[in-house]
Amino acid sequence: MIEAFNAICGGYRKPGDAVPNPGVFVPAPSVFSVIPANRTWESEPKAVSDSDIGQLYGEFPSGIIPDEITADSPDRIRALVAIGGNPVQALGHPEKTIPAFKSLELLVALDPRMTDTAKLAHYIVPPALPYERYDCTVVGDYAYHQPFAQMTEPVLTPPPGVLPEWEFLWGVSKRLGYQLELKLPIFGASFASMPDGYKLDMKNKPEAEKLIKEIVKQTPVDYDALKSNPSGITPDIEPVIVAEPEEDDGARLSLMPEDVAAELTAELEQRPKNSEFPLVLSTRRILDAMNGSFRDAARTRKRFPTNPLFMHPDDIAACKLEDGQTALVESKFGKVTAVTKKDPSMKPGVIAIPHMWGSSLTDSINDPLGTHTGRLISLDEGVQTINHMPRFSGVEVKVSAI
Repeated sequence: MIEAFNAICGGYRKPGDAVPNPGVFVPAPSVFSVIPANRTWESEPKAVSDSDIGQLYGEFPSGIIPDEITADSPDRIRALVAIGGNPVQALGHPEKTIPAFKSLELLVALDPRMTDTAKLAHYIVPPALPYERYDCTVVGDYAYHQPFAQMTEPVLTPPPGVLPEWEFLWGVSKRLGYQLELKLPIFGASFASMPDGYKLDMKNKPEAEKLIKEIVKQTPVDYDALKSNPSGITPDIEPVIVAEPEEDDGARLSLMPEDVAAELTAELEQRPKNSEFPLVLSTRRILDAMNGSFRDAARTRKRFPTNPLFMHPDDIAACKLEDGQTALVESKFGKVTAVTKKDPSMKPGVIAIPHMWGSSLTDSINDPLGTHTGRLISLDEGVQTINHMPRFSGVEVKVSAI
């Protein structure tokens, strides 16, 4: 959305403009130019389950994980390490996702909570939480409005058996005879394309602080200054001015590739009002939770004992319901129950339910943990053509009293 608005409004820095945050850990030159469009998904490697699906930014789309697990191929996914994310629930379509994950020869979950994924895992590894480990602002370097860097040290001792994620990966790699390399992360770049980094000692476990120090060494930041200022530093960096390109490479903004235009046109033409499923379900966020995180926190549960079904008052009346009543929500692919909540700000004809609640493992649609919207979507029908993203919003549904 931001990129679209920038294109429409010309929201780009021009030659001579100053860059407020040129990057602390990953300084980048700024030239007035267009990054040429690319279609990486059309090149090798391809998914084993579908030869039309390729990689985006060096990664395959997560929506095909169940197909990659069950594919009739020696290169199918047979072992999976899930570091947070709870894919068993997040992917939706439990009738397809759960059997696929159950068929894995090895499933390891690194998670502090007993998620749906953890319940199916052969091994559960409790990871160190933010106050129990070292961290640094390398990954978010570009997001600050001015040069800023910060490192944090542990302030709590983790319980016995808890491991930082890196320590688990190092231990497995040591036993498998793999050499790990710590690189400065560059957003959107594949690992192979990143500059060479620090090769870890694979015989003796490194100290966590040493890893932070080694990654900072790859940047212009002074580690001692970083460590001695726990509230962060705002380095005095030489101003970066947007430069004129040396020559015009001919690259221009690709506002509407032909296949995208055709797909949008077909979508508009093929979606008339559905008399069987007259309402449209939109996903919705609440301030108290972030995806699957914090939904079980005491404060969240106090405000939201379950995740509400937000509806315009006219739609509640049209469905012969009352505010606070448990209703049945059905799509072409499944059904759930949800408690209605009157919301005049909703557009009539559109309903909304926060996602990542409930459980995909229970057989009951009356889930005491909340409404699991993943039951209403499909990993096979209506998915995006390039990134195979399921239709989590704009799902045609009907709502009725129970």
